[in-house]
Amino acid sequence: MAKSTHAESHLFDADYVRALKEGVPQIEEHFAAYFENVLRRYLRRRMTSAQLVEDIRQETFVRVLRLLKDPGRLRFPERLGALMVSICNNVRHEYFRGAQRWAEHAESSPDGKSDPEALAMQKEPRRAIIQTFAALSERDREILRAAHVEQCSRRELCRRFNVPESYLPVILHRAKLRFRKLYLQHVPH
Repeated sequence: MAKSTHAESHLFDADYVRALKEGVPQIEEHFAAYFENVLRRYLRRRMTSAQLVEDIRQETFVRVLRLLKDPGRLRFPERLGALMVSICNNVRHEYFRGAQRWAEHAESSPDGKSDPEALAMQKEPRRAIIQTFAALSERDREILRAAHVEQCSRRELCRRFNVPESYLPVILHRAKLRFRKLYLQHVPH
């Protein structure tokens, strides 16, 4: 296995990166297939949620491809593999920092007006909250964060998520339901 990885690493040079930037189909296919496997193996050892593995993997690809389009940003093309793993790790940490802040807020605001989900979150293990929040889709995380952590107004939420005010309660309710379902999967029984 180490030999095949080493043998493939020679492909990552200035010509490979140039072809990737130019959109050469065979290079794009190789890049996607090769790093899809690398990132999945890397993340599966560190994550419990298959959905979260996919979200982080996709975000990593988006960031690396964006970086490659910026001239002069990749000074060492032969280090493309290390760059992929490094960016993947940064994305993974960002997901957990966001979830950590959300969990800390849930624990630190025990007001009498809290809804049942907030009260349950205050009593349950912090790790389950973080894992659950990280496992949500990006849209669900953002809307829950905006509504409950940032405490945005209804008007701001509608503007930010481009939804009519009459539909806002529906998307908030659905995001909470998905959170609750995932949360129950992460809580030790």
